[in-house]
Amino acid sequence: MKNPKLQEAVAIFKELGWNEVTPENVLSLPLGTPEQKRAALAGLKSGEWGEFTELSENTYGWRSFVDVDEGKLALFAVRAGIDAAKAVNILYRSDRDMIVPVIAERGAPFAADFIRHACVARRRMFEHSASAFGSVAVTLVDKLDMEIPQSVEYMKDWSVYAAAAMGLKAETLRNETGLPKPEIIEKRFAAHIRSGVAVGVPATGPFGSVFPEGVKRGLLDRGKAIDLAFFALDAAVRPGDRKVWLDILDALGVGDGEYCARIQSLIPLLASGDAAVIARLAPTLIAQAGKNLLMEVMQAALSASTGKARQAVLRAALDRP
Repeated sequence: MKNPKLQEAVAIFKELGWNEVTPENVLSLPLGTPEQKRAALAGLKSGEWGEFTELSENTYGWRSFVDVDEGKLALFAVRAGIDAAKAVNILYRSDRDMIVPVIAERGAPFAADFIRHACVARRRMFEHSASAFGSVAVTLVDKLDMEIPQSVEYMKDWSVYAAAAMGLKAETLRNETGLPKPEIIEKRFAAHIRSGVAVGVPATGPFGSVFPEGVKRGLLDRGKAIDLAFFALDAAVRPGDRKVWLDILDALGVGDGEYCARIQSLIPLLASGDAAVIARLAPTLIAQAGKNLLMEVMQAALSASTGKARQAVLRAALDRP
């Protein structure tokens, strides 16, 4: 399907030498005269560049509407002024070494808009794997010293690459190279952890492993980490996340005294009825609760969803002097 405006943009692309784009010249190749730039932009944003269709009998694939490298054309489009939503849809064929500089050249507001469209659930293969442009997003935030995006999906991507940088289990893209370097992760580690807790990143993913590892490596103060972990435990909605946060608190060496010092804030957590939480916390809290709080702890803990957990609560009460 021929689009005259798109074909005019491709002609300008060729005329300006963008077929020969490299990481060394991607920011220096010309964009043409103002008239050429306007014509190119109008064509590049006017409709699709190709379609998935039947190429031959029982064979389906991508049929391009242009006779040039679409990855290179996408880089030209970003520098010419295409919007972020379109950029996310066309850059997937581009060289990753060139995507970051062309987006960064457009400035932090454009990069933030790009990240908002790129770091989304539908662009990742599995719940806790990297999204298609996850490494680009993490690198841009560092390169432009941007505010950390308050987004669960961005934080999922950061967590993947933080885990990879720390040598932990991480589902990066297949055959992906040029991952964010450890120094990028370490530079703003604590700030990212605070942001992740604030937006509620699932602890069942790599965030739950990089959190205690950061404390172990001195990237996050233990006292602040404990406060954050208790906050995350209280805010967690999924039982699996609550279990991980309890495991993290154990890994941080939180003792019975520290749990009991927070007894009033933990009573509502017991009242959620989560059997795993009650089995872990109720015996400790019942053993050390003051008389004025004991009944509240008991009532909350007896909301446990399983008989086994309720029995553990009653045993703890019977064991109390």
